[in-house]
Formats: sequence, structure tokens, C-alpha cells
Amino acid sequence: MLLCTGAILGQAANLDQVRNGTADQPTDPGFWQNGNAGNQTAHYREGQSIPYRVVMTSMPANGTTVSLILGYDIKHSNAHAIDYLTDFDRLQPHTYDPAHSQELIDPRIGTVYANRNVTIDKFTIPTPSSVGSPVPGEPATSFGKIATANAAKVQMSMWGGDITQIVYVTPLGSLTAANSEQRIRVTFTVQIPAGQTERTVVLAWGGHIASRADWGFVNGVPRSAGGISGSPYHMRLISWGRNLTGEQDGTLTNLGNQDRSLSAAAVLPPPDCAIVPGAFNPCPSGTATYSAPTGTGLTFLWTVSPSNIARISGASVVNGQTTSTASSITVNHIACGNYTVSLRVTQADGQSTECPLTRTVADNVNPTITPSAGASGGTTSLGCNPTAAAIDAALGSATAADNCGLAAVNGLTVSTGEVVSNGCSRSQTRTWTATDACGNQSTATRTVTWTEDITPPTITCPANQTLACGSTPTFGTPTVTDNCGGTVTPTGGTVTQVTNADGSITYSKTWTAVDACGNQNTCTQRITVLSCQNNIFPTGTTCENFTTQSVAPLRSLCVAVDASKKITNASNPGAWFFYAKVTKPAGVSTLSVRINQSITNGSITGSTRLFTSDEIKAWTSSCTQITRNVTTDFGNPAQPVINITGLSNLAQEVIISVKYNSNSIRDAIANTLPATYSFNLSQGATANTINTIVPNSDENLTINTCTSTLAAPLTMVQSRDASSKVLLQEVLKVTATPNPYRDRVQFNIESPVSGQGVLEVFNLLGQKVGVAYQGYIFAGKAQTIYYTVPAAQRKTLIYQLRVGNLRTTGKLIDRRE
Repeated sequence: MLLCTGAILGQAANLDQVRNGTADQPTDPGFWQNGNAGNQTAHYREGQSIPYRVVMTSMPANGTTVSLILGYDIKHSNAHAIDYLTDFDRLQPHTYDPAHSQELIDPRIGTVYANRNVTIDKFTIPTPSSVGSPVPGEPATSFGKIATANAAKVQMSMWGGDITQIVYVTPLGSLTAANSEQRIRVTFTVQIPAGQTERTVVLAWGGHIASRADWGFVNGVPRSAGGISGSPYHMRLISWGRNLTGEQDGTLTNLGNQDRSLSAAAVLPPPDCAIVPGAFNPCPSGTATYSAPTGTGLTFLWTVSPSNIARISGASVVNGQTTSTASSITVNHIACGNYTVSLRVTQADGQSTECPLTRTVADNVNPTITPSAGASGGTTSLGCNPTAAAIDAALGSATAADNCGLAAVNGLTVSTGEVVSNGCSRSQTRTWTATDACGNQSTATRTVTWTEDITPPTITCPANQTLACGSTPTFGTPTVTDNCGGTVTPTGGTVTQVTNADGSITYSKTWTAVDACGNQNTCTQRITVLSCQNNIFPTGTTCENFTTQSVAPLRSLCVAVDASKKITNASNPGAWFFYAKVTKPAGVSTLSVRINQSITNGSITGSTRLFTSDEIKAWTSSCTQITRNVTTDFGNPAQPVINITGLSNLAQEVIISVKYNSNSIRDAIANTLPATYSFNLSQGATANTINTIVPNSDENLTINTCTSTLAAPLTMVQSRDASSKVLLQEVLKVTATPNPYRDRVQFNIESPVSGQGVLEVFNLLGQKVGVAYQGYIFAGKAQTIYYTVPAAQRKTLIYQLRVGNLRTTGKLIDRRE
């Protein structure tokens, strides 16, 4: 016996597809044809499935595993053709013109299983891949809709066998290539019914015709293959074998070329469902228009949902959506979000297509806020001490606008912050917030700044001064502080002067400090230049002694007398000086001065000369000798004239000094003592115009015998050195008025000696409060000092005056105590 281990001879597999006739001459039941189909033999629509079967005969023994690989074009001529596999019976909805019932699709016809009640084996087809799909999710989404509606419609059917596996063969077909095939392997075991002699297995399925409803359009051209020229729908047998791979390994007869096609003309396209968008305003308050495609015998059903985002104008809301059957609609936008416009287009034959369009109501632009004045984010300075109303007015108000119109602005809120203080600086910010219907938000702020200051600056002038005669006053600079900080520069006014009764001159300069807010305060510094009223000085005095009055004046001289009281040639002192200050006016270069002299109990006549020209000198106010021509005219001995020529034409102060011999005075006196020598000065531009008395030039000199008492009784005064006592004509005196005081005190000083002095003020704890005066004190001259007590120290105080070794004290009483 010869054993065969190779292929079982006689196996065959034939691939059939259904020809169901034309729409007006349908073939019912559908005719299974081992060949191609066209528009003369078949009628289908996109979204239906082309019925296929493979009839396998002379199959091996039951239990034998067989794998069959099918191939189908998912892309043809850059269009989607058969995009996935389904059940063989999928011709609904079956709406054609003329109308007729769906043809019966029975894969058993013409096989051993026809009209037999044989168990059908069903196996679910796996979901197709969407990798690289130009429409995200397709074709898996379309497949899933069918499975969800009826799971049996995505299954393969088999008679005479049990399907054990259906898998897609890799690599997968490309969804982007112009032409692409997808292969699928079906594995089954042969299970011929008992008693059946024909070893036939039938496998049936459907090829889903890609629909433009799933794949959409590109520039108005559908991505689906319906309507293109040629035969884009191909199904073929690739290979089979008694294995799990489906490879043609020789265990089964070679299948040969098994390819069945269906022309595109046999696939009636659905009505065009392209929604034509018109004007579109994406704002929540905007509108959009949509139009249906044109065509004969078409009816439309528009649906817009959800109604809280958009509504068809004039339509009522039912179940959260609005509908219309018009050929075009206007949609009113309500709020931000996505809405769907769905259009179902139905042809006269009843076939319809529904296409959705998702639109977005959006506003990505923030509203704008316009303050009533100035720019957003700006800062306005109001200067000093504005009123609350002025601050509020400067912060102002604002209005809001939105690119989608005022109706899109839900509200404009305003908040005003607290006043922020930093020293004297103040600021306050007002913020406006606008939110539109889509939640876009804008803010604007305005900040107002100002200075709050009603306190004048504190200005303190240098201490008042009393200067020696002939001194030039020099004013200091006040110190200024302000409660708001910063630099406040004082301004000084014109220097004024007042001639006092004692001949001294008080110069005053008032300073004003004005801060940035216009608050102002003043202080005055007073400098008193003592009068050069002492004109006669003993031997050895200089011009400087005269200008500073630093040497005690000579008030008297004595002459010796014999027993008969006749004046002898002895005098004490033997010589002395007369000084006087004369002001030469501007415009002249010559100064003439006349000394007006007289003696009681005597006369100055004839050849009597009390001094000579050599004893006359002229000095500048700073005691520099003037080396110009100085001549003296003694034509009238009692009124000699001193002429100084060659001076500057500018105004000039000139000090005249004359040295006297005491014996010459004695010679002019009769023997009767005491006698008084008196004189003053007159001045003019020439000797013939001397008619102006020189101020403070009057002077008297008492002449007596040297044995007479010339001075006032002496008083014993305690000095600063407690161990010593000094004989003085008068005590050191200082009085204060008013006392009790309020703020300003006048000190009156009298000193028996000349020298540097200081007047200080202390509190009751012994702490120095201030210095009222520091300068030269002249003997025998009353001096007045003014002092303003600092505000913080206005209470009971102690004052102390020191001149040389002398000291005296007193108390200032605060009028509030």
C-alpha cells in the first residue's frame, strides 16, 4: 500500500460576490457570482456591505486546522474603498428609486447547505486599525457604531467548520497611501456535519463600502471611492494551508488568482451633505449662518445643540436642542463653548445622509478698561494736602468695553485700596476689574500720590552778636529741618539796620524757610555794632584800640599847682589821643574835617596850638594808615581844619587820630580849676563846605589839680577767684526783662571792665541750654542782648555773665509756672 503524506488532492476554494441586479430590476435573492460586478448587475450604497463567500470543497478530515488569508483594498486611487469587514447581510437602509425590498442574501444558495438546517458558526471580526488615519479614529469609530447597534453585524459566518481565530496580518495596510491592501487571516477547524458526504466548508462575510459620512471631504471632494471611475472595490484570496499562518505551504491546493471587483458605478453615492458655513461671529453675542447643498428633490433637517451654547434663530428649544427644515439657518450664539450643527439631507428615494459640524463660540480677547482720565497704570501726583474730594476725583471712574460688545461684559468691579503712608508721602490705588462672558478678565489701576504736610519747617538762626565799634557784621547761615525730610534751603532777606539811642547800630537779617508744601517759618539774627563813642584815650592807644574800644577812655587829666594854686608845668598824663570816625561820601577825593574846641575858664586864641600837623594821622576802617597828603590849617586855633587829599572817589570810612600834649591844654587854661575841655568834629568836601557834624564825635575832658579826687568812690567786688578782691568803681551787672518771660528775653549788661565776655543760659539741672552772647564787653557802656529761648527749654532757667575774672548770675522765671 502506498501512503500519501502531502496535499490531499482535489481541494478547491472559490470566491463569490453577490450580484443583486439594478435598482429598477433587482435580482432577489442575490446571485452569487464567481466574477466581477458592475452597475448593470449590482446596486449598492456607501455604508452598506458587499456580500462575499468562499466555498471550499474536498476539505480534509474533521478537526483539521486550516488558515485562510483574505486581502481587500482599503485604499484605491487615493480613495477609501473597503475600509473594514462585517457580516454578509448589511444592505440596510435599502432606499432606492424605484422603491423595492432588500434582496435576500443567503450564502448557502448553490451549496450543499442550501435549504438545510445546519448550525452556523459565528466569530467576531476584530476592530480595524486607525493608525495614520486622515480622519482621527476612523475606520474604528464607524466599525464601533455598527458593533454597538448589533454585535452580530460584525461577525463572520461559517458552515461545516468552527472559526477559532481572526487576526489582521502585519504589516497593516496604510491609510495614507494612494493604493493599499489590508490582509486578514481566518483560522478554523473542519467540522463537516455527520452523514454529509460532500466535504464542503462555506465562509461568508461583508466588505464595508467606505462612506463619505465617515471619511468626509477634501476641498469638496469625498474621501470615499463612490463615484470615481473604475473598480475600486477588490476582495481576493491570498493563500491557505493546513497551518496556523495561512501560508501556501503545499498542504492544500494552490488557490490561483482569486480577485473579485465591484465598479464604483455600482455604488450609488448618498446625497451631498456638505454644510456651507456663512458669516461667523464667534462672540457669545454673535451669530452664524449655515446653508445646505443645492439639489432637486432634497429635504433638510437641521439640529443645533446644546441650546445653552447656541440656538437656531426663531426655533423653540426641545430636549436641549433646536431644529429647522429650512435650506439655511441663522444660529444665535448664547455662551462660550462648543456646539454641533447637524444636517440630514434626504433624497427623493428616501436615502439620507447626516453630517455634523462642530463650531466654537469663543472670545480670547480680554475686555478693555478705560479710566475717566489718564492712562491705565498711570500715577497722578496731587501735590500737597489735597482734599478727600480731590483725591477721589483724581482716582476717577472707568468704563469697560469688549470686542464682543458691551453685552459681553458681565460686570465692572471697582476697589479702592487703603491710603499707604511713608513719612509725609501718601498714595492710594483704585483698581477696576472687567470680566467678559467667556471669563476673560482685565484689570486697570490708577495710583494717586500726594504729600500731607501742614507743619512749618524748623529754622534756627545763629546766635545774636554784639560787636566792637568799627566791626563789620557777618551773618551766619541758619539750620533748617523739616518734618518731611529733604533739604530746605533758607533764603535771606535784605539786611536792615537801626541806630540805637546809645549810638550803636543793630543790623538784622531775617531768613525764611519754605518747605515743598509752602509751609514757612522765619528767624532773625541781630548783630549790634557798638558805637565808637569813646574818643579820648591815654598815651599808647592805637587805632585798633579805638575801633574795638578795648582800652578804657580818658575822662580827666590833672595838672600840678603850687602853694598859691598856680598851675605848674607838670601834667598827668603828659599826652593823650583823640580818635573819630568820619565817612567820606562817594564822588569826591578830598576830605576836610574841622575840630571844634573850647575850654571853660580859659581860651584858645592867637598862637595857641593844641597839636601840630605831625601829630595828625588818617587811617582806613581796618586801621591801615592812609599815606596821602594831610595838612592842617590853624587860621582859627579853636577850629583847626584837617585836609586829606588824593583819596579814592568811592565812599570811604576814615579814622582821624590826633595826638595831644597835655601841657598845651594846660597853657590854654586860666589858673581857675577845675576846667572842661570840649570838642567835636565837622566835615565837608572842602574847607569852605565843612558844615556836617560827625556823629558821636562830641567829647569832654575834665581838668583838675592832681591832688583832687577825680574818680567815684570805689566799691569792693568779689571776683571769680574767691581769694582775691578787686577795687572797682562799679559792680558787674546784668538784668533780664521781661521776667517772668514767655519766649524772648532782653539782657541789659553793664561792666566796670572791658574784655571778652560770655552770657550763658542753664536749666535747673546745670545743663547748658544756650549761649545768649559771646563777644567783647566795654567798660562803662550799657549793652543790650536779645535772646530767644528754645521752645523745648521754656521753663525756669539760670543765666550767668562772665567778663574776665568777674561773674554774676540771675534767674529767668517761666511765666507759665
